[in-house]
Amino acid sequence: MWLGRISRPDILVAINTLARHITKWSANDDKRAARLVGYIAATIDHAHVMGINDPPAELWLSLYVDSDFGSSPDMKPTGGFIIALQGPNSFAVILLGIKNSEGGVKIDDGG
Repeated sequence: MWLGRISRPDILVAINTLARHITKWSANDDKRAARLVGYIAATIDHAHVMGINDPPAELWLSLYVDSDFGSSPDMKPTGGFIIALQGPNSFAVILLGIKNSEGGVKIDDGG
């Protein structure tokens, strides 16, 4: 999971879903895992590249938010945000991410 968090945030939901089912694995989870492996193989050159290439005085904090009001199979609303450090020549170094769902809050401090 930590590799997905630091380099492939596009696969985190799939990884998290598989991880939640690890103790009650089914044939459907085999299909999910195969689909995830196929996606990773097809997008092997994709990665989230983070880097600070500016002096501290030229950096700023950015806030990105997203929400989904019930399109998941269990119809629970979810939302979340990330706080990123950016600059003119720096690309979104994620400092903090929070995912909120009806079941609780998950804090991802990047560590």
